[in-house]
Order: sequence, then C-alpha cells, then structure tokens
Amino acid sequence: MPNLNSCNLIGHLGKDAEVNKTSAGKTIVNLSLAVSSGWGEYKRTAWTRISVFGKNAEWIEKDGAYKGDLCIVSNAEYRVDDVEKGDKIERYHSFVVGGIGQNCWIIPRNSGEKEEEQGEVQAKAQKEAPSFDDDMPF
Repeated sequence: MPNLNSCNLIGHLGKDAEVNKTSAGKTIVNLSLAVSSGWGEYKRTAWTRISVFGKNAEWIEKDGAYKGDLCIVSNAEYRVDDVEKGDKIERYHSFVVGGIGQNCWIIPRNSGEKEEEQGEVQAKAQKEAPSFDDDMPF
C-alpha cells in the first residue's frame, strides 16, 4: 500500500513573511503560522513553520504576506528534522514544506472590512429604494 504525507492548515501569520533567494536565484518564503484548536478555556495554539518555494513563493514575494493575514496551505509535506546542539542534546524541529502540487493562499487581514462596507452600502440602498408592493393590482 502506498504512503501519503500531506497536510492542510488554516491559520494566521505570526509575523511578516521572510523572503530568501538561493544561489541559483530561486525564491524561498518562510512563514510562521498560528493554528488554533479546541474551544473556550481548552483552546490552544500550535505554531508551525512553513517553507514555500516555486510559483507560490514568487506569488507571495510579489503580493506580500504580513502578520495577521489568514493563510491556507493544502497538500503540503510534513517534515521533522533532528538537530544536535553544541551541548549534545538532540532537538526535533517540525515544519511544513510546500512546492510542486502544494497550494498556498494568503488573505489580507483587511479584506473583510471592504466586504462589510459593501454590505452597509447595499443595506442603505435597499432602505432608500421605493416600495412598489402597494401599487400592484395582483
């Protein structure tokens, strides 16, 4: 049976995206994503590091990704690396890597404000519109 290493995450960015370039000129973007689970007093937040490369990284570099923006990552690969520090203690770092076949969407934190303003304008227009219900003979 084949194996599958794929994860989907939805959360908010904890800091602005870090854009790096390889020696070959390819773009790599590092994100810090806060993902919450639970409810009420049982709510907890897990921080996940995400590395994005390829077309998604170029898109994020062009449009920007800032602290507080909503981030949706799908079909990404989950990895764990072990790192040995100078004090001979092994530590494990988990992160998500996105590349070919991975999708990453950034939704700016202020996009909801525009939708609310449009809703207020539509509500005002409906109040000001004349009612023709009384003039209909049927």
